[in-house]
Amino acid sequence: DTFTCTSTVSPVLAGKHLELLGTPTLNFTGTGYLILTGTITEVTYVSVAVGKATNSITVNSATGLSVGDMIAIEDDTDFSFSPTQHTTREAYHAGDFNEITAIAGAVITLRYPLRDGYSGAITDKVFVVNPATVKTSAFNVVSANTALYATAFTLCRNSVFSVNSEGGSSGACAISRSWQCVGQGGKHTHTEAASGTNYGLVIVNCQDLTINDFHTFGTRHGTATGGGASDGSVPCRNVWIVGGSSQNGTAALHSADIHGNADLCGYLRHTTNNSFGIGGRSPSVLDCVVYANGSGAPITWNEIMGGNRLVRNLTA
Repeated sequence: DTFTCTSTVSPVLAGKHLELLGTPTLNFTGTGYLILTGTITEVTYVSVAVGKATNSITVNSATGLSVGDMIAIEDDTDFSFSPTQHTTREAYHAGDFNEITAIAGAVITLRYPLRDGYSGAITDKVFVVNPATVKTSAFNVVSANTALYATAFTLCRNSVFSVNSEGGSSGACAISRSWQCVGQGGKHTHTEAASGTNYGLVIVNCQDLTINDFHTFGTRHGTATGGGASDGSVPCRNVWIVGGSSQNGTAALHSADIHGNADLCGYLRHTTNNSFGIGGRSPSVLDCVVYANGSGAPITWNEIMGGNRLVRNLTA
């Protein structure tokens, strides 16, 4: 079945579970598209310096925090993740997603060790995320090129994204500020003329995300990770694109991308029609295939932030 939508469909699913099953087509007109989202609220800040690998933080006030909350910690200082010698993108911030397991006064115990350190300044903001939990099953979304995207998943946790997206002015599908989610199959096609942000799939400020067997086309990059300046804009961390393929329409540009606000991200068994453009801290390209490349190199290194670069069994 095909359903025509004349405006954006944007249910706020904070703390709710939504399943979209079956294979209908949502056909959006004008600037409309589908966005499934949770909510985020700034509540306090880290008030005492703390290093990586620590399981607790001290905050200015624990009011508004509860055991079981998903939180985002973000160092809102310009270039706090990506130093200026590596990038000009000041919005690439240090940060973590985590979960509260105990509260004792102003001391917050966390389920997972911190993956960034914090100086204990008012810029080390703490947000409560009330995430959406979404499960979709291979349905289809089509938007006009006047819409921002065709499909967007924002502030989700423990979700499974299986969708085919087509259209959008910035990209076909966006997964943003989401944690512990899986993408499971789908085709994402963006054909707007290249203008700087033109992606089949764009992954924005997500952590612990695995994308399985997505096939993407974008006029700039088929698949890209990156970052914005919204509340809770943590680095992309432990994001893996497994299987599938990325294609783009500009021969001189790479079709599979990792921007500089990334940590321990990579491509595994992935195929591209152009090069990999890889940045961030400790990126990987493993068991992948490049069929052609307009710039002459199967991998270009951009905005590298340190760590180790791992390339294994790349066929070009």
